[in-house]
Amino acid sequence: MHLMIDLETLATSPNAAILTIGACRFDPHTTDIESTYYERINLETQESYGRVINEDTLGWWSQQDKQIQEDAFGEGDDRIDLKDAMKKLYTFGLGTSNVWSHGSIFDVFVDLRLDSKTYGQFRSTIINSNNIILYIPAGFGHAICTLEKNTLVHYKVSNKYSRKNEETIIWDDPDLRVKWPKFSTNIILSDKDKKGISFKDFESKVKRRF
Repeated sequence: MHLMIDLETLATSPNAAILTIGACRFDPHTTDIESTYYERINLETQESYGRVINEDTLGWWSQQDKQIQEDAFGEGDDRIDLKDAMKKLYTFGLGTSNVWSHGSIFDVFVDLRLDSKTYGQFRSTIINSNNIILYIPAGFGHAICTLEKNTLVHYKVSNKYSRKNEETIIWDDPDLRVKWPKFSTNIILSDKDKKGISFKDFESKVKRRF
């Protein structure tokens, strides 16, 4: 089974406030839909999660069909917290082999397993609508760079997120020498990526733990 996800949002940025989440499990060979998922999301709590609302997007919504606006904005006690919705979506997607996406990314993965023969080596590939799934084993570093505007990527992980166990290696580390695409404009980095450490410093920290 494959999984397709649809988000209705109040901005076009990655941290946009989310109105609704819809998804379906389907057979790509027959296009038969096995099951569907749909939740309306509580907007009141999303500001605390860093989610934003864009005036231009609100203007776009005001031009849509009245029924569509009612489905997205209508009041009711059926709206749930975003975190709860994401947990439900994760459970709904269990057992699917492919997650459909929009846009394209340059995907990089680095072997960080100390006992591996390929330790410190990287591989890269482009993920798009023609090449939509990639498996990265535990113990690898992972980075993505969007190649198109409004790119949407969904990914699954093997465990719950743990901030205290997270490390960020600087994207242009001189020892890893990742061959990134050539960009015509300035690279936009997240705050976390801007604070990345060198591969040598990362290696020292990991070895001290073991």
